[in-house]
Amino acid sequence: MADETNPKIQLKITCNQQSITFSTRREKPLVKVFNAFSKRLGLDENTLRFYFDEQRVRPEQTPAELNMEDGEELDATVEQEGGKCPDISAIGC
Repeated sequence: MADETNPKIQLKITCNQQSITFSTRREKPLVKVFNAFSKRLGLDENTLRFYFDEQRVRPEQTPAELNMEDGEELDATVEQEGGKCPDISAIGC
């Protein structure tokens, strides 16, 4: 479990075999991380879906609530049939 004296953790979000790592506090809702990820991809935040341990994650949930540890990985998918995230290496992420 993450050190309780340092509530910040690193979370890696992967979409289409490409990843971006974010730092966040364990008690803060994930909405800001999700919005930042969407912005980096140039997508509307409402088009992405996020999963942790194969379970859908809601933006209002917190890492602490989901028992996330430092270095955990979330998966992102685009909500559309055949959804695929854009190549983030092409946009300088």
